[in-house]
Amino acid sequence: NPASSAYFYPEGKALEVGHVLKNPAYAETLRRIATEGPSAFYEGEIPLAIAAAAHREPNPGTLTAADISTYRTARREAICGGYRDTKICTTTPPSSGGAQIMIAGLYNELSADATTQADKIAAFVDAQRLAYADRDHFFGDPDAIDIPLNDLLNPKYLKHRATQRFAPNATPTHGDPGAFLHGDPVASLWGTDTTAEVPGTSHLSIIDGEGNAVAMTATVEGPFGSARMVGGFLLNNQMSDFAKEVSPDGKAVANAIAPGRRPRSSMSPTMLFDAAGDLLMVTGSPGGNSIPAYVSK
Repeated sequence: NPASSAYFYPEGKALEVGHVLKNPAYAETLRRIATEGPSAFYEGEIPLAIAAAAHREPNPGTLTAADISTYRTARREAICGGYRDTKICTTTPPSSGGAQIMIAGLYNELSADATTQADKIAAFVDAQRLAYADRDHFFGDPDAIDIPLNDLLNPKYLKHRATQRFAPNATPTHGDPGAFLHGDPVASLWGTDTTAEVPGTSHLSIIDGEGNAVAMTATVEGPFGSARMVGGFLLNNQMSDFAKEVSPDGKAVANAIAPGRRPRSSMSPTMLFDAAGDLLMVTGSPGGNSIPAYVSK
């Protein structure tokens, strides 16, 4: 990849300790966006350059400048749930913030009779395992599939789900909130998830002097993304967040790859509020598939 190799291996040589790596191309990209707004990124030279980089060998893709110009950001309301005397607010699918509410609710049930630190740790681990199994099975693009999110976060379902602990050497399987809450099974709609996420991502938690708060998680997916560079920045390989294989039982999976879909992400930027409604914590994490676990910890 000519642009990235020129940046990370100038004149074919690896960077040495102490080298100051400057990125004037990225500075110019940011200046254009600051001056012209989002249109600088979605129209004109930048999307043409992105498409050209995607079409290069090896493994050329089919991305076009028109694909980029017609992209629209989806704005989704945060979801919130209670945990003891706090409120957890986080991201809705296709991100995995909902797992934070599930893990907290499951832990609250599983740890109710815990008498030792070991019992509490076991309860916390099992809460994560149960929540992950449900997240993997049901989460995908909410514009493309029906996700029983309210049922998955329902305290009655979480109380029931907490009774389904698995042995340490067993592979946890998903529950069925529809069957328990409404007598209408929904789990059978989807096959076994086959998504294989790689670690990566960056997170910023910020509170300014006036109390404004931001939890922002961003990613190019795997380390260095696709390794293709345009305008001083790396292109992502976010397509790898989809399930690339059919379920062993032949059924479509919730996170199946399809035209126009957004992939499921493990991103879980989260804010906690105390009983008075005041901000208590801003958090999030990198780590690929481990993000929900890191954030819950």
